[in-house]
Order: sequence, then C-alpha cells, then structure tokens
Amino acid sequence: MVFLPALVLALSLGAEPAAPAAAELASRTVSVRIHDYAHLDEQELTEAQRLVSAIYEAVGVLLDWRTSVRPAEVEHGLRTWPTDGAPALTILAITSGMLRRLGLQEGVVGYAAVSHEHGGRLCFIVADRTADTARRAELAHTRVLSRVIAHELAHLLMPNRSHSRSGLMRPFWNPWEFAEGLPHAFSSDEVRDIRTTVARLAAGIHPGAN
Repeated sequence: MVFLPALVLALSLGAEPAAPAAAELASRTVSVRIHDYAHLDEQELTEAQRLVSAIYEAVGVLLDWRTSVRPAEVEHGLRTWPTDGAPALTILAITSGMLRRLGLQEGVVGYAAVSHEHGGRLCFIVADRTADTARRAELAHTRVLSRVIAHELAHLLMPNRSHSRSGLMRPFWNPWEFAEGLPHAFSSDEVRDIRTTVARLAAGIHPGAN
C-alpha cells in the first residue's frame, strides 16, 4: 500500500512537462488562410502549402493552414465560409486583371500590404503570373507559387525589414531562378525577426505594436 502514492507521484511528475511544450509550440505557430479568387487547382494549392510549410519549418516556424475559400463560390451559394476561426494572416490569390483594378504595379507576381507602423496581415499572389513564370521556366507551378507565397508571408512577418540581396527575399527573380535550391532561404537576422513576429501574433500582439 505504501507504493501507490509514490506511483501516483511519479506519474504526475512525468506528465507535467507537457504543458510548457504545448505553449512553446503555440508560440512558433501562425495561422494562414488563402482566399482563392484565381480558381487555382486544389491539388496544386495543397502541394504549394506543403512546400511553404517546409520552408518555414526549417527556421522553426509552423504554419497552421486554415481551410482555403473561394469567395465567388460562397457568393453563389456553392460553398460556405469556413468555420475554423479567423487566421492571423490572409493571402489573396488574384489574377493580373484584378491586380490592375487594385492599382498595383505591373509586372509583380506578389505584393504584401505592410506598413512600418502597423505591420501587415494581408498579401496578394498573382496566380496567372506565377503560372506563366512556371511555364517559361518549364517548372511545376507549385515550385513558383510556393516561393512567391513564402516570400510575401515573410514580408508580413518582417514589417520593418525590406528585401535582401540573396536568399528568398531578393526582390527580382528570373524565371529559371525558381529552379534553384534554397539551402538558406532566410538570413539569421531575418529568422530572428520572423520568429519574433510569430511569437507576438501567438500572444495576440499586432506586429506593428510597441
């Protein structure tokens, strides 16, 4: 009978570290949803999300992909809005025609709406241009799409940092450069800033807040 309390104590002590582990995992996770106005192929979109997740997992950040939505289909009663909670970051997959109506610069394949004062929660991917780039480079569309998504998400996660001379964050890409590997997608300073913003978002703090 004297062994039962000791056994219970041992089990309790063994279970205790689970709570800090869960909290640490949450501090490295950021939720993202794609609003697909460009009618991307669903399998391509799923694969692109997997590739983007791999880029961020390599620097210790986990992406929680919320259910993607096609607003036009919701509007016509073909689908309903997802019920899995509002994401921290939103990606709009649009067409070049929509880009022109928004008044954004010609020739870009992605754009992040960011200010130094307030950070950013929204970015745009010009899906027909990523598809055209992939065709010219003779690559799978997911190869180009995933890198553009990863690049624009990084702008949202680094509101006080612009482009870099190398790695994923360089501003100009030739089509064939998407075929290159990304052994060091982000610099050490970029990794630090990304992780800091993700932790702030996990704590409910806006990236631009002081």
